[in-house]
Amino acid sequence: MSVLNRYFLRQLATAFVIVLIVLTALVWFSQALRLLNLVIEKGRSLTEFLELTGLLVPWLSGLIAPSALFIASIYVLDRMNGDSELVVMHASGVSRWRLLVPFAVAATLVTIFIGFINAYAMPVGMREFRHKLREVRTDLIATLVQEGQFVTPEAGLTVHIKEVAPNGDLVGLLFHDQRDPAASVTYLARRARLLRTEHSAVLQLRDGTVQRRRPSVNAVDHVRFDEYALDLASFATPPDADYYEPPERFLSELFDPALDDTYAKSYPGKIRAEAHDRLSNPLYAFAMMLIAFAGMSDARTTRQNRIVVVLTVIAVAIAVRIAGATTVNMLVRDPGLAPMPYAVPLATIAASLAIVMLQSRRGLGRLRGSARGGTAVPAGAAGWAR
Repeated sequence: MSVLNRYFLRQLATAFVIVLIVLTALVWFSQALRLLNLVIEKGRSLTEFLELTGLLVPWLSGLIAPSALFIASIYVLDRMNGDSELVVMHASGVSRWRLLVPFAVAATLVTIFIGFINAYAMPVGMREFRHKLREVRTDLIATLVQEGQFVTPEAGLTVHIKEVAPNGDLVGLLFHDQRDPAASVTYLARRARLLRTEHSAVLQLRDGTVQRRRPSVNAVDHVRFDEYALDLASFATPPDADYYEPPERFLSELFDPALDDTYAKSYPGKIRAEAHDRLSNPLYAFAMMLIAFAGMSDARTTRQNRIVVVLTVIAVAIAVRIAGATTVNMLVRDPGLAPMPYAVPLATIAASLAIVMLQSRRGLGRLRGSARGGTAVPAGAAGWAR
């Protein structure tokens, strides 16, 4: 690889990594805020919160990577234009195609990166995120142990603990269960202790009473006990359904779902759209890079012209992304539109390359005209070509 290519690739790689980290962190922060209250209510630690929300990073980085490369390309080209480096390179005879090589290498690496995330890292992370989120939401024990508060783990169930003793005992426990309208039950105990088993947990009550109220016969049964074991398994949330959402599936499960996959049978459009979106998204790395390159690789002498070009390039990129998202949404309803998610980035790539070709021919014509007119090439500019 030439000095020029290494120089550009280093600039691109640095800008891409910084932009990707910053954008991913911003989007991650907005997603993490939605889970913050849940984690606090369940009494989870900061480490567990970061582990849970960190599982979203592969999914977010895969979505943001094309845009990060687009921004990095604009930044590098605009900075080099402002430093007159593009002017020197064009004057020394460096063609746009040669200038495109490091950008194409960067786009290829980003495409591979997105492909790996979409094929493996994202479904793995999203599945683990789902399991951990369910553990947090259904952790009945963590919900119960909140002294001095009336907590409602689920509708019809109320728990109050006066305080938690230093040895872990629960002092002054009220456990009111009215999920069954035909008979409500209230457990009162001076002390209690949570005992975990392999598959569940038991609330061991000591020195208390059980009151069962039956509205149908207007009666209340009152039983006093010295010790009473309350199995919390009956209060646990039922397990997740035996299917995965589209973002949680591997490509093989999207294109060839199991015969007994009830979700795929019920929502074939969502499965189809996710599969083609997952395969077409890596193409946007090249599409976004070429939009920036086609608009910004020309040397411009005034700042006003550069601002207009930057705004135009950004508007085109936004329009392309909107068009791509629209075709994916349309694919949910119409399977005949399967080629469209690929057509948008491929058409963008073809149009951008055509523009680069026209610019290259125009630049070559200007260079030949300057040579015939005897215009000198800036001293030392030929060094860029090595």
